[in-house]
Amino acid sequence: MATIMSQHGAGGGVKGRHCNATCHGAKKPWCACICGGRYHGKGSSEAAQQQLTKDWLGDDWEQQVETRRGVSARTLTRAEAAYELFQERTAPLLRAGGIRGGAERP
Repeated sequence: MATIMSQHGAGGGVKGRHCNATCHGAKKPWCACICGGRYHGKGSSEAAQQQLTKDWLGDDWEQQVETRRGVSARTLTRAEAAYELFQERTAPLLRAGGIRGGAERP
């Protein structure tokens, strides 16, 4: 079951909220998912992940990744270029305390 986001319980416990295939494939109009319904009923976890990526990186993220790969002083994989774009676009949120931590480098 693909989980695209999660929030752990107090003390890092297992209990918490998450957004996974149960939400993405839901047929009913409501769930108590951490996404607040943004990825609810998308049809598949892949579709939900694509929407999450666009939400974080912007609709033009694929073009931006390819541009980065073309102008980099070193050869970047697509994943490395996407990671750099993610870091750049989320840095203001991290500084403001809007999100905790960052994604692990691919």
